[in-house]
Amino acid sequence: EERLRLQENNYFLEKVLSASPSGILTLDFDNRISMVNPAAERLLQAEKLTLVGLTLEAVDSSFARELGELKPGEARVISY
Repeated sequence: EERLRLQENNYFLEKVLSASPSGILTLDFDNRISMVNPAAERLLQAEKLTLVGLTLEAVDSSFARELGELKPGEARVISY
């Protein structure tokens, strides 16, 4: 039951992130992109398959490089 509940929660979260108009991406412990939603793909102008595994600095986008300069917990407005 616990495993089924976790799978349902993960499926629901995946659907919410995919439908979100906000660009959302997650980084692993090596600061490499591990998850990208469709809105983030549009902002970074690249497909998920090309982004996953890269650092933000390695993405060919000035927006991604500015995101990569953010420190943990730092908030900043980035004009796009």
